[in-house]
Amino acid sequence: MDIPDAVQEREAVEQLLLEPIANEAILSDNLKKVYHGKDGNPDKLAVRGLSLAIPKGQCFGMLGPNGAGKASFISMMIGLIPPTFGTAYVHGMDIKTDMDAIYTNMGVCPQHDLLWETLTGREHLLFYGRLKNLKFTELLTAVDDSLKSVKLFHGGVGDKQVGKYSGGMKRRLSVAISLIGDPKVVFMDEPSIGLDLASRNNLWSVVKEAKRNRAIILTTHSMEEAEVLCDRLGIFVDGGFQCLGNPKELKDRYGGTYVLTMTTSSENEQEVEQLVQRLSPNASRIYHILGTQKFEDTGFPSKREAVEQLLLEPIANEAILSDNLKKVYHGKDGNPNKVAVRGLSLAIPKGQCFGMLGPNGAGKASFISMMIGLIPPTSGTTYVHGMDIKTDMDAIYTNMVVCPQHDLLWETLTGREHLLFYGRLKNLKVTELLTAVDDSLKSVKLFHGGVGDKQVGKYSGGMKRRLSVAISLIGDPKVVFMDEPTTGLDLASRNNLWSVVKEAKRNSAIILTTHSMEEAEVLCDRLGIFVDGGFQCLGNPKELKDKYGGTYVLTMITSSENEQEVEQLVQRLSPNASRIYHILGTQKFEDTGFPKGWIVVMEIIPGFSLYRGLYEFGQYVSAGKSMGTTGMKSSNLDDSLNGMRGVLIIMVVEWAILLPLAFCVDQVLSLGGGFKKNPFFFLGCFKKRAVSLWRYSFRRQRSKVVIEMDIPDLH
Repeated sequence: MDIPDAVQEREAVEQLLLEPIANEAILSDNLKKVYHGKDGNPDKLAVRGLSLAIPKGQCFGMLGPNGAGKASFISMMIGLIPPTFGTAYVHGMDIKTDMDAIYTNMGVCPQHDLLWETLTGREHLLFYGRLKNLKFTELLTAVDDSLKSVKLFHGGVGDKQVGKYSGGMKRRLSVAISLIGDPKVVFMDEPSIGLDLASRNNLWSVVKEAKRNRAIILTTHSMEEAEVLCDRLGIFVDGGFQCLGNPKELKDRYGGTYVLTMTTSSENEQEVEQLVQRLSPNASRIYHILGTQKFEDTGFPSKREAVEQLLLEPIANEAILSDNLKKVYHGKDGNPNKVAVRGLSLAIPKGQCFGMLGPNGAGKASFISMMIGLIPPTSGTTYVHGMDIKTDMDAIYTNMVVCPQHDLLWETLTGREHLLFYGRLKNLKVTELLTAVDDSLKSVKLFHGGVGDKQVGKYSGGMKRRLSVAISLIGDPKVVFMDEPTTGLDLASRNNLWSVVKEAKRNSAIILTTHSMEEAEVLCDRLGIFVDGGFQCLGNPKELKDKYGGTYVLTMITSSENEQEVEQLVQRLSPNASRIYHILGTQKFEDTGFPKGWIVVMEIIPGFSLYRGLYEFGQYVSAGKSMGTTGMKSSNLDDSLNGMRGVLIIMVVEWAILLPLAFCVDQVLSLGGGFKKNPFFFLGCFKKRAVSLWRYSFRRQRSKVVIEMDIPDLH
C-alpha cells in the first residue's frame, strides 16, 4: 500500500527532474538497496525506492527504529555502498558517476567516531581542512573557529591527543570535522549521541547555524532534537517513509498517549491516585516509586512493575565499597597534573542500581576504568564483595561484567557466538550455556528471525548496543558496570532494555552512567551527580527533586502568526518570564520564581479559543541547576464533538467539574499558600507563586497549540 506522503514526495521529485535541478541540494530518485542473501538466506530489502527532495538551507530529520534502513540510505548517499536501483543527485551530480566531485562539497558525521587516537583534535581538523582545499591563513582560522564552536578550544583541549578525550569530546570533534570547509551537503548520523545536556544544546546551536548555507540530513531517535533542528521530518520504517512533514504538521496529524507524572510525599500517594481517577477514569497507573507515580490515559498494554524498596544490609554484605578512591593523571610536556577522581567514597548493596549523571569529562569514565581494572587508582581502593581491586582483580573478574560506552564486538562473529564465548568465560557449560544464550538473545529482541545467527557486522548500531548489554548480563554476574547502555537506541528498544536491566538488578549491584534523567529515574535506586571528579549530591530521585531548586523553561509551539499573542499570554501568566529562544513559531521563556510541588488543572481561553490540558510537574535539579525532564506526549483528541456546539458543551461540563475540584485539590494537597484557598484561582491571571513545572499538549480540529514546560539542562 502506497503511503500518501511518500507518493506526494515522489511526484515532487519527478517534477523537479524535468526542470533544472541545480537549486535542489539533494534529489533522491527511487533509491533502492537490496542485500542479497547468502548461504540460503533470503534477500534483504533495506531501502524501498526512496524519493526525497531537500533544498539548500533545510535540515531534514530521519527518525525510525534501529534496523529500519536509515544507515543504508546514508551509506549510499556518501558512496560507501552502491544503490541496487535508482540514484540520487547532489547539486546536480549523480552519486553513481560523480562521487569524486561530490566529496569536495560533502561532510559526514558518522554514528561511530572515526578518529586517530594519537592525533590531536587540531591535527584532525587540519587534515580534513586540507582535504577541503583550505590553505594557509584560511585553514588556520577555520580550524580555530571549528574548535571554538564545539567548545574544544580553550584550555588547550584541541591540542591534546584524541585518545585522552571523553566520549562526548570525541563526538563534538566529529561534528566539527563534518562542517569544516563549508560543505554544501552534510550527513549527520545521530550527532548528539552520548553528549551531556550542556554539550548537546551547544551542538544544536552549531547545527542550526550551519544549516543556513547548506542542506543537512540528520538521523536521530530524539523527537526533541528533531523539533529543534529539523525543518522537515520523515518517519522511516522497514526501508521507507511512513510519513513526511514539518514537526507541527506531524503533531497535528498523528496522536499518541498522554502520560501524567505526579510527585508528592509518599503519604499522599493514595489521594493522588484517587484524584487522577476522578480526572480520567480510564487512566492506569504505569509507574510508582517513592511518591512519584505515572498514569496513562489509554488502554495500551503498559503495565509496569513497581520497583521494590531496598533495605541496606550490613556493610560486610555490600557488593561495592569504594574507599577514598582517587585518580590523578600526571602532566606531560610541562602540562599540569589532572585530578580526574577526587577521593570518592561509595557503598552499593546487592539489588541496587546506582546512577551516575554528569557532563562529559567529569571523571565518570575514569572511575569505572579503575573499578574494572583498566587503570590503577592513585590512592584509595574499592572492595567488590570484599575483594580489593588493587590485589584481587582476577577473582573479581569472575563476578564482574561491563557494558562499555562503545561496543567492543567482532564484526565477523554472530551475536550467538559472542554470547557463547562470554558465557564460557563465566563457566557456563553445555545445556546451561545454550539455554542462557537463547534467553539472552530473547531478552534483547535478537532471537526471532534468526537475527542472533547473523554476523555482527550486519547489525544496526542499536542491535549492537543491545548485544553489548546482553553480553554484560550473561552468567548472572554479581556486579555490572553499564556506561550509557541505551545510547543510540530507538524508544521501543530502550524501553525493552530498561525492563532487562530492572530484572537484572534483582540479583546484582549495577553502576550505570547516563545523561538521561528519565532513564536514571526509571532504573536507579540512588543517583549521584558527578562534576569535576566528585559527587555534588547523592540520594534517590525523589530526595534530589525535593532538596534542590532550579529554574523553569516554558516552551510554546504555535504557527508563526500567533507568536505575539503567545508572548503576551506568557507575560500575563508570569510577568517575570523572559524569552530566551525564538524560531519559526517555537518560543522558550524562562522564569526562576515558580515554587515546587504543585499540579494545576485549568482552562486557557485568551488568544486560543478553548484548549484542554493537564499540566505536568516534576523537578530534576542538582546544585541549584536542573537535571532533565519528563513530559506528556501529544495525542489526537479529534472526535465528533469538535464543532462549536460540542466545544461549548465540553466547556460547561468541565467548568462544572473543575470549580469544586479546584477547592478539593487545594485542600487535599495543602496548596493554600499559593491561592489562599480560593476555588476560582483559574479565572484570573496567574500569580508567580501559584505555578509549578508543567508540560502539556492540546489539540483541536485543524489547529494546535503545544505547550511544554521543562527545566533547563544541567551545565
